[in-house]
Amino acid sequence: IILGHSVLGTVAPSYFEIMWPEDSLKILKGVGLIAVIFFSFIIGVEFKIPDFRKKLSSLFITSFAAIIVPFLMCGAGALYLSLKYPEITAGYSVIPFITGIALVGSVTALPVLSSIISELKYNNKNTGITAIAAATINDGFIWLCLSLILAVSNDSGNFITTLKIILLIPLFFFIMFFVVKKLLINLVKKGYTKGVMTVIVAILFLSAFVTELIGVHYFLGAFIAGTVVPRNITEIIQEKMDDFLKEILMLFFFFILGFNFNFSFFDKLVFFF
Repeated sequence: IILGHSVLGTVAPSYFEIMWPEDSLKILKGVGLIAVIFFSFIIGVEFKIPDFRKKLSSLFITSFAAIIVPFLMCGAGALYLSLKYPEITAGYSVIPFITGIALVGSVTALPVLSSIISELKYNNKNTGITAIAAATINDGFIWLCLSLILAVSNDSGNFITTLKIILLIPLFFFIMFFVVKKLLINLVKKGYTKGVMTVIVAILFLSAFVTELIGVHYFLGAFIAGTVVPRNITEIIQEKMDDFLKEILMLFFFFILGFNFNFSFFDKLVFFF
């Protein structure tokens, strides 16, 4: 925050431009993106699907509750704003505005939640894993809903995008769990080797790229790549990635979060209050 737009960019904009040329910011953002992809992957590696087969009903109830409460609160706030300040939605439909605000308010900041759970050492406990699983279900559902809102409120191109998501996501899951997972199981039958890590990292980035290409978040692709890693090598994968990821790479992610935060946004809130 101090080195970013909020402080340095406001107090000394000329020094800010010298210190942070556009090319250097692209590199930092790229490292932050890689950090999130690996962190999402590790969450998937730690996520034990068999443990939740008997708890699916409670998991979905938890996910629904975590969506509906902020959804109703944010929706009510958006309705109030649209009624008191009709100029906000001038030229636009009110319903997509209210629904969009409500859905955005229901999204979980998964990398932040994951960092908190990891820091509290809850990542291998039932509470932490349930929280991550519920948040992942939430975000997947909300991304789909946002795509549907765009399809309804805008042009046919968004409808095609939404249809593509609905059709391709099940196909993606099928390939990952019934093709890629079996290939990895056969690959590690004799245990972990150096070549295994190369293959897994390649699958990780390819999976993240595919989900981004489909139209949902790359976090989902990285997470699913982690869940298909065979159970007999998960501890080795975690051991090799954990320290470097959590102690170094994630620092770049949180730096970028603070850097991009802009206090001038709050000046606009005066309009509402």
